Amino acid sequence: MRKLVLAFLTLAFILSSCGSQKNIPAGAPPRVKDKEIHEKTATAQNEYRTLEIRGTGHFKDDHTSQGFRIQVRIVRDSLIWVDIADPILGIKAARAIVYRDSVAFINRLQKEYYTGPLSELEKKLNMDFGFQVLQSILSANLAFDITKDYETYYQPGYYVLADHIPGNAENRAPSVTERFHEIYLDPVYFKPMRQQLEEPGLNRKYEILFKDINPRNEVLFPENMTITYTQDSQAILELEIKEVEKNQELNYPFSIPDSYGKMR
Repeated sequence: MRKLVLAFLTLAFILSSCGSQKNIPAGAPPRVKDKEIHEKTATAQNEYRTLEIRGTGHFKDDHTSQGFRIQVRIVRDSLIWVDIADPILGIKAARAIVYRDSVAFINRLQKEYYTGPLSELEKKLNMDFGFQVLQSILSANLAFDITKDYETYYQPGYYVLADHIPGNAENRAPSVTERFHEIYLDPVYFKPMRQQLEEPGLNRKYEILFKDINPRNEVLFPENMTITYTQDSQAILELEIKEVEKNQELNYPFSIPDSYGKMR
């Protein structure tokens, strides 16, 4: 369960910090000016004051395969509250609350907790975190900021925004500091269906998939989210979104029992 909670908090966090005339392949959407695509993509971002998500999920890596129920509550640009429970019995297993500069979570099964700044957790796990990226992913928004360096490419079924020629990152000399971003946009809603970050110099890759995007209670939201992290081995976090509500009055209960020990 500790691994599940850490995976949920980190797989999305580590993604942060982050035209010429082109041939259009068969099945690609019609040509659109880069500026128009950027504008439509910005307009398609989900706006809200609070957001609540309920669903089920599954985490898998080389050593673990675990299902769970999940509830997420977000106060935009302020906090993210996560509650994880057994998928069948509904027994509460873990809870986390993430602020812009700190994080706390409790593992009810192992009776342990963690509190501290994000920078401390970054150092322990040797990963880069970012509150904004986690919030963006859970809000079904762009995980990466689109800059003027992004150009538009066309592939069957997608508009692709990238800061390099898609599929060509492996042909460039690897650098530890270099990152390659690709964003595959739904041509109807201009929502990200696939977002990818590659770091060839570190042999590392992150991928975010949103499937079956539709209007749901005044937001454009996928029915499924998948976050994949690959470096030597692979970890996959899948979420099936059952309910989503925006701008409801929510609470965010969190307390650490005196009997719990600090996570080492």
